[in-house]
Amino acid sequence: VIGMLDESEKEDLVWKFETIGERYLEIIQSKPDIPEYPRRAEEMFAWAAKFGDAEEAYDIANIYEKAESLPDHEVKAAKWYESAAEKGDVDAQYEIAYRYYYRKGVPQDLDKALKWFEKAASQGQAEAQFAMGVMYDKLPFDEYLEKKSIIRNYKKAAEWYEKAAAQGHAGAMNNLANLYYHANGVSLDRAKAISLWQKAADLGIEEAKENLKKDF
Repeated sequence: VIGMLDESEKEDLVWKFETIGERYLEIIQSKPDIPEYPRRAEEMFAWAAKFGDAEEAYDIANIYEKAESLPDHEVKAAKWYESAAEKGDVDAQYEIAYRYYYRKGVPQDLDKALKWFEKAASQGQAEAQFAMGVMYDKLPFDEYLEKKSIIRNYKKAAEWYEKAAAQGHAGAMNNLANLYYHANGVSLDRAKAISLWQKAADLGIEEAKENLKKDF
């Protein structure tokens, strides 16, 4: 029967499954003593994901992430972020990388974290590009990263920061400014550094504000 539906009808069906699942979660949070509701919510989300796309799995992950009163909400969120990541959603790839790196809802797995950070960054995800820049810039002595040949490399850090900064990432602007000011991995360009710090400061980065105040 599902195969006979057109795209708009499928989208409507997916929305209904997701909405019912979300409603079950809302009830669970106010009435946690109904044991079958978590299972029903999972069933509804599974149906929604089956007929939806990567974005649908990402939406389900977000629903679980916000359900903070559920004791396993981070575990469920990570599960759905990874599902969306495997289907090609770049934001989900960053999210699951972050969770594997910081042990959020999943056991720490730095191999998987690096894999997903690189995959998302290579597809233009700004947060992942910033994360790659930080790895090359600020985490040179981490034993795991050294084993993966990720040692301090300002040139590579600058390349990733440039990509993220071009998309308006304030943290990348600030860190890239630091590299330009001290000629680390890039040619010395203090005018560019100050310009980048100003942009980062305008976007609320406190470190950039402090750097602009300093009498270098």
